[in-house]
Amino acid sequence: MKKARVFSGLLAVLMIIGLCACSNDNTNSVSSSPENTSTADESGGSAEIPTIRFAHFYSGSNEQKAKISEAIDEYAESVKDEYVLVQEITAGDELRSKIRIDVSSDNLPDVFWFWGSQSDLSSLVDSNLVLNVDEYFAKSEEVRKEDYNAWAWDLVTIDGSQYCIPTEGTTGAWFCNKEIFEEYNVDFPETFDDVIALADTFSPNGIVTLATGSKGGNPSHQLVDMIYTQYEGATEELKSLPETGKIATPNLKSALDLIDQMRQAGCFPSDTVANGDWGPNFALYNEGKAAMIPCFGWQLSEIKPEIEEATVITDIPTVTGGSVDQSKVAMVGGSAGMVINQKSFNDPVKQAAVIDVVDMFCSDEMTQLRFDVWGEVPNKIMDLDTSHVSPKILNDIMEYNEGRDAYLTHMVSIPDANIWVDYQNYLDEFFSGAISSDEFLSKAQASMEKNKS
Repeated sequence: MKKARVFSGLLAVLMIIGLCACSNDNTNSVSSSPENTSTADESGGSAEIPTIRFAHFYSGSNEQKAKISEAIDEYAESVKDEYVLVQEITAGDELRSKIRIDVSSDNLPDVFWFWGSQSDLSSLVDSNLVLNVDEYFAKSEEVRKEDYNAWAWDLVTIDGSQYCIPTEGTTGAWFCNKEIFEEYNVDFPETFDDVIALADTFSPNGIVTLATGSKGGNPSHQLVDMIYTQYEGATEELKSLPETGKIATPNLKSALDLIDQMRQAGCFPSDTVANGDWGPNFALYNEGKAAMIPCFGWQLSEIKPEIEEATVITDIPTVTGGSVDQSKVAMVGGSAGMVINQKSFNDPVKQAAVIDVVDMFCSDEMTQLRFDVWGEVPNKIMDLDTSHVSPKILNDIMEYNEGRDAYLTHMVSIPDANIWVDYQNYLDEFFSGAISSDEFLSKAQASMEKNKS
């Protein structure tokens, strides 16, 4: 199987990083190709050439992100005599829907980029559809399990095993627009009580205090866990959630009650659904209409130079009664990467090609390229070139988070995709004020009890 990499030319000319948000546009790109083709072998017989379907969300709708799919196309050309590599590209969270449809129609791709948390992957694991990655590492001559940070493996562990190679990490920080704070002569908040008090100054002047809405649970679920995990015992609750099935806890009640105080004080956009999801949420801050935002690196593709210049990174505010020092906490994570179709891997016609595709995606060259055009910090232990990072604030975020620990999330810990979808939808209702914290907890717990296997 060909192992030569073909990315060097593309990387040499890539001197400006463009970071892309996990958008929900509906761009789809599927290269058409016969499922299997044949070619004459040296003895005059017929050798079967497999087709390998690779699904991911590196959409070609963005000029920078398209460089990833272009590099994969270039690699496909180099191996065309050995196998046919077909990309199936579905932007953003729509990839989740695609994979669900593929599963229902018994048409799962051979390899695919996907979220490795229990909430996303457990149903595929339970159905024996995806490969324990230890089997891949036993066969690969180029990639080792030890190439990836140990903490990243913790985030994709399901019942003691891993079914996703956690290639992608994400890093972020709490942003404050210093020009807005200076204009109204107020200090950056140290506590969430301070955040609530700031709404008295910002709201009457048409400034959103904290750019956080909720549409499909985004990005609200992150704020919930930034607060929740500050309470004594909350992280342990999340770690044991798959076993206990206990989602409605006093700690989560405390976090939701604090968020409800923020909502009633006017901290959030008036329409949390319209201003929910990652794109509209970031637009509020990027247009200078919001004083603060918890921001992740992949949201920075469109950041305006003047907003970048005005941004100051601070610790996540603390909660009254919390037990976690936020000066030691980072907005980081790493629960997504390569997933392998178990049936395809066990197919002797396809196995070598499947391994080669995963090797290619996990290579240092491809990892560097994804950092350059996506802005995600690799979980791979490698010499990462950050010398030409743009926007520069991404370097600031990485330096700020150095040596800090990530907080655990419900997205990683909830053991079933149906529960997670319900949880996200209930967050939309809660953030809009349609249901109370008690009603949210009751509904979320009911979903847990109904769907937990």
